[in-house]
Amino acid sequence: MSTSEDYTKNFERLSEQVNNFDNVKPVPTDESVPVLPTSSWGSKINKTTIVFIVAIPILILVLLIFIKPGFVTYVQQDNEGKECKKLYIKKLLIWTVALSVPLLVGGWVYFHRKKKPTS
Repeated sequence: MSTSEDYTKNFERLSEQVNNFDNVKPVPTDESVPVLPTSSWGSKINKTTIVFIVAIPILILVLLIFIKPGFVTYVQQDNEGKECKKLYIKKLLIWTVALSVPLLVGGWVYFHRKKKPTS
């Protein structure tokens, strides 16, 4: 019997002994099955969180595009002499980030606060 077979048998025997005391499913020993590591923050990210993180900046961007406030536009005259508002794309993106970050941080703090126990 080779050394690797001894290690495999010992590992399987010890795994069975440990699993008798543990209620968790045993980890597959087959190397073809990937085992993903778990982390403490991964359990808090779900579909709602992703939608929240993506939706807030997009809504702010769309709002700024349609309202066209003075801090993201400039006035330009067209060929007929009419004045029209044009968007500064760089300022639009900067203001989108500047307005999104406080809302995202505030939302994260609000939704991840510790709940007070009811008495």
